[in-house]
Amino acid sequence: MMALEEAGITAWLDQGTLLGLIREGRLLPWDHDVDLGAWDETITENGPQLAAALERRLSGKAKVAWGLRTIGINPMDEEAYLPVNIGLYSREAGQAVKWFGRPPEGMTVSRRIMKDLAAKFIKPLFTAPTNWLLHLAAKELAREKARLPPLLAKTMTNLLLDLKDRGRDTVAAPIKTSVDADYFDRLRPVQVADLRLAAPADTEQYLALKYGPSWRTPKKEWRYWEQDGAIVSK
Repeated sequence: MMALEEAGITAWLDQGTLLGLIREGRLLPWDHDVDLGAWDETITENGPQLAAALERRLSGKAKVAWGLRTIGINPMDEEAYLPVNIGLYSREAGQAVKWFGRPPEGMTVSRRIMKDLAAKFIKPLFTAPTNWLLHLAAKELAREKARLPPLLAKTMTNLLLDLKDRGRDTVAAPIKTSVDADYFDRLRPVQVADLRLAAPADTEQYLALKYGPSWRTPKKEWRYWEQDGAIVSK
C-alpha cells in the first residue's frame, strides 16, 4: 500500500479480502491472496512511478506481473507472505467495470491446456524488467484495434488476448462485472492492525450487491465466476 501511495494511486480493499475484514475482522481462512481495487486510469497515468516504487520496496522480495486487468505482486517467500492482486476498474457511463477470468475448475480441458501453455511462454514477458513498457504497448494495441480493417483487427485481438493478464485471459473466457462508480469514488478509512486502508463508503451495500443479502453468513463454497452479483456478462 505504501508503494501505491508513493505513486499517487488510491487503492481500496475488494472482493474476499474486504468481505473477511468487514464481516470477521480478519482474512477469510480459505483465502490465499489479498484483493485490492484501483482505477485503471490512475495506473496508466502513474504506472512508471508505481513501477519504481515497487522496485524500491520489493526488489528481491517479490515479482510484479503487469496485466491489462490486474497487477499481481507475488512474494518470493510464499509461506511468509500472501500474493496481492490489484484489480483494475475502468469507467464506462458512470459504472466501474472490471473483467476477470475463470479459474481452472470453471474451464474446459482445452482451455486448461492453453492456460498452462500461455502461463509458461507469456508470463515471463510480464515479469521482466520491461514489464511496464509491455503493459503500455498492449494498451496501445487495444486503442488502435477499432481503426483497423476487420481481418487485421481480429488478428490484433488475438494478439491482445495472448498478452492480457500474462496470458490467463486468453483461455479464461473473460467475465465482465459492473457496479456504480460511486462505490469507489467515495471511500472510507478502515483500520487493519497498524495499517490504515480504504474501502467503499457504502461497504455493506456493496457487499450485499456482490455476495447477496446473506453476505454476513460465512459460505466457503462460493463460485465467484458464477455467483458474483456484479456480473453482467459471461
